[in-house]
Amino acid sequence: RVRQQQQLAQNVPLIAEEIAPTGRAATSPTDAMIDVGAEISTKAEAAQRRVNRLYKVARGRGKTSVLDPEAVRAEIGTIRNAVAENFDLLNFPKANNAIRDLERISKKKTVNDLESWRQRATKSAVGDDARAVREVINQYDGFVDGLLDDLVETGNADAFTPWLKARRTNKSFREKFSDDKIVAKIVDTENPLEPSEQFNLLFTLSAAGKPNSARTVRNLKGILSEQGF
Repeated sequence: RVRQQQQLAQNVPLIAEEIAPTGRAATSPTDAMIDVGAEISTKAEAAQRRVNRLYKVARGRGKTSVLDPEAVRAEIGTIRNAVAENFDLLNFPKANNAIRDLERISKKKTVNDLESWRQRATKSAVGDDARAVREVINQYDGFVDGLLDDLVETGNADAFTPWLKARRTNKSFREKFSDDKIVAKIVDTENPLEPSEQFNLLFTLSAAGKPNSARTVRNLKGILSEQGF
């Protein structure tokens, strides 16, 4: 085992060069994460600002972007049935309330009203009901994405294109920085981690063996510059 460890240590530079050729090696994992964590956080902040700007524009247009309430109400039944396949809504009151809230606001017609519902639903996705509420939101997102696609193609493109762009940009942001739990912890400003703690999220025997750790590394490759990766 000692000989194996010695051989591995000798080959680490070669392995690193094969994975991410940079021309230089970090002096320590902590030093590396100081730079890498800062780059990830900077890019997350810039991406969040872009999402916020797009939503601000979309909300301005959304005041007069009217949807067909009949189409919305018809889809709510589909959402309820889809969620009920995995969750007994009698046992998940927050998810049930989210659907009832969606039924109420469907009468208000505008895209802004729907997005306000989504914000409320997201805040309620906590505790024992969290998974069920997120399933409601996922079903809703699929419906709205398809609806906005259709409206852009067949309806008032000028009115709905800003919402479509904002939602797609936000989805990309979530996939990179919030859906990935490890990256989310690295960029979490409310519960900041030391660089050594950030490093340990991925590069320890226990962390590297967890499901999705390889996906996180691929995600980081897409986020970081070549030098950072």
